[in-house]
Amino acid sequence: MKKVYLLLYGILSIIIIFSFYKGYLLTLDMVFADNSNPEDLIYGIVTPTNIPLLHIILGTLNFILPFSIIQKILLFLIFFLSGISMYKLVNTKKRLPKYFAGLFYMINPFVYVRFMAGHWNLLLGYAILP
Repeated sequence: MKKVYLLLYGILSIIIIFSFYKGYLLTLDMVFADNSNPEDLIYGIVTPTNIPLLHIILGTLNFILPFSIIQKILLFLIFFLSGISMYKLVNTKKRLPKYFAGLFYMINPFVYVRFMAGHWNLLLGYAILP
C-alpha cells in the first residue's frame, strides 16, 4: 500500500504519452533520431568526442526498437520520474500534500511548454533533480 504513488504516477504518465498519435511525437527540438547513428562511430566517420554518450546509447537501442517507441519511453520516464522525485522530496508525513506536489510538478505550464518545444534534455534534468 505504500507504493501506490508509483502506480498513480505511472498511470498518469502512460495516459499523457499514449494520448498522442502513433509514431513520432513531432516536437521542435527532439530530433535525435537522425543524429544517432552508431555505425558512423564504428566505422570511424565521427569520433566519440563529437557525439554525446546518450545519442550513442539511443542509436544502439534503435537496433532493437524503433525510434518512435524509444521516444515515447523517454518521455514516459520524464513524466514518471518528475512525479516520483517531487513526491519523495516533500518532507511531510501526510500523503495528500505529497501527491499534490508530485502531480503539480509533473503537469504544469513550464513542463508543457518545454514538452512541446522538445527540450527533453532539460526536462530529464528537471525530472531527476527537482
